[in-house]
Amino acid sequence: FGHALLNTENYTLLFNGFSYDGTAGDVDVINRIKGMRAFVTPSFEQLQPCTYESASLVGAPFMWDEDYSGKNTVIAVLDTGIRASHEAFSVNPPYVKYTKEPFSEKTAQNSSYLHCGTVYLMVGDYAGNTAFYRINTGTDEIQPINESDKYTLRYMADDKVYAEYRLFEGEAMIIPKNPEKEGYEFSHWDIEIPEKMPAHDITAYAVFVQNITAGDVNGDGKINTADAVFVLKYAAGMIQLDEKQLTAGDCNRDGKINTADAVLILKYAAGMIASLRH
Repeated sequence: FGHALLNTENYTLLFNGFSYDGTAGDVDVINRIKGMRAFVTPSFEQLQPCTYESASLVGAPFMWDEDYSGKNTVIAVLDTGIRASHEAFSVNPPYVKYTKEPFSEKTAQNSSYLHCGTVYLMVGDYAGNTAFYRINTGTDEIQPINESDKYTLRYMADDKVYAEYRLFEGEAMIIPKNPEKEGYEFSHWDIEIPEKMPAHDITAYAVFVQNITAGDVNGDGKINTADAVFVLKYAAGMIQLDEKQLTAGDCNRDGKINTADAVLILKYAAGMIASLRH
């Protein structure tokens, strides 16, 4: 070669050879020697984790739009490989921070906090096959379940399906963001939503209340003496008010429309009070 070869490594386990720092031209020279084979050590680009777009890859934005964050959901992650030589898997580890005895004692003292009840596990493969299991963390019982065992949780708004979920019995309930309706404000769902999915379908209907500005009895978008006059005339039996006007006129929310409400309207119109609240 015209220069000395300085070995950097020697190999004997898989093959008999060595490595050295040289030039690419040395490879052709060595390969012309009978019984010798040389090659340039391949280089690899070190990949860096890139998680900024991982959420979109798993479809998370779609679930976020449905107001489902996964809160209170237990997720199991299965890996296909371990390094068996790691000290965590040693039967006689060199360093022991915790032993079984005090941990067992703590477990007995706090058993109600260490068991989270029922955990649902979905196992899938790259072929698209999935299997579901129900795990009781108190007894460690594992029970295979089917997709057909799920129940429907449906939310309705104005006779239309607003949100719908399929859940197993015992799964944490999902409550979507409040629906919107022009001119109305969402009040509540017509049934009390339990914490866990029962063993039957559930349908909840949205209850809306009309947006009504307190004090704007005549509905002109202003609160002034004209509204107070409406209230006084109604209190005197001179006019009738519809349901919306009655709600707007009951400024003190005592269930009555009288001079007290008219006084509040006049005070607000004169700037003597900051707001009229329902």
